[in-house]
Amino acid sequence: MGRELRRRSVSAIRSGVPRLETIKGISRPFGIAAGQVAVWVGSNTDSTVTRIEPDTRRNIAEIMSGASRPTRAASSASPTGAGFVWALNRIASEVVRIDPRTNDVVARIPLGPGVEPRTLHVAGDAVWLSVGTPGFDARRAGRRSESG
Repeated sequence: MGRELRRRSVSAIRSGVPRLETIKGISRPFGIAAGQVAVWVGSNTDSTVTRIEPDTRRNIAEIMSGASRPTRAASSASPTGAGFVWALNRIASEVVRIDPRTNDVVARIPLGPGVEPRTLHVAGDAVWLSVGTPGFDARRAGRRSESG
């Protein structure tokens, strides 16, 4: 393919030319969503969701999404997702709604104490979440149950 994939990066492969392109300037990406006019990437180290223009592969906006790290991003061009970008803020235990026309956070939906949102997807007439318990490590819990 020409180049090697870098750790902690966002990359694209053009469909016509099998060449890897790394997008610069995103701190520890975690969670990616693609809509018709933009790609959205949540950062695992800061409180941003980065908007990338897919044709030029350039960062065109950094949205401050919360006081802690967003983990996933999902977008919807359909009326059911209301055309918004949705991101998770794990530490604040909330879902963040971003207006892609203004690149502003327009709503915060609290999930309540003792809840850690894990994944997020837009489908049908809803934004779907999976939720876990803060601090729970399934790998360690699995080892305990195998040994006990």
